[in-house]
Amino acid sequence: MGMYDYMLQGLYLKGSLKNVEGGFQFALRNNIESGSISGIKKLEVDGTAVDLEAVMVGRDEPTRKAAELSYKSPLYLAYGQTCVIKVEGKTLAPGQHKLALTADSPEAGRATITIQDTI
Repeated sequence: MGMYDYMLQGLYLKGSLKNVEGGFQFALRNNIESGSISGIKKLEVDGTAVDLEAVMVGRDEPTRKAAELSYKSPLYLAYGQTCVIKVEGKTLAPGQHKLALTADSPEAGRATITIQDTI
């Protein structure tokens, strides 16, 4: 694992994976530098891809459909800001889960963040 990969893993806000009304969510905290998310390309939960139409994102609150993110309409995250990602229509069983999120950023290119946490 390279230094960049190690930094990406540190974006996940430990303990933020939880079931919420209508689905489940988790959060990333931008602790690298100000930047944008211009697209979520893939989200896998325990090895199974999630329908991206069911994914919502936003600063502190999941307010936008992930499918609406684009290079022209990215989600800007200042340094220290939290991004919440919610999957609607799916809840997670108690226990440990592994997630893999692949996203595009104009500043950093395409990257995959892997997350392991327990509900």
